[in-house]
Amino acid sequence: MLTALTNRTQALEASQMQIDEDERLRGAIDSNSFASALERGMGGTTFTS
Repeated sequence: MLTALTNRTQALEASQMQIDEDERLRGAIDSNSFASALERGMGGTTFTS
């Protein structure tokens, strides 16, 4: 029974890691899309930090 629980826990952790990675990538895509739209709206002016 412990083996089954361990396997299930590992599967859930792997699934959560994939969800976290997907959310991180979506955030990067959204951020880039927002920056591109902002740049277009500002006539191509970019901000540097």
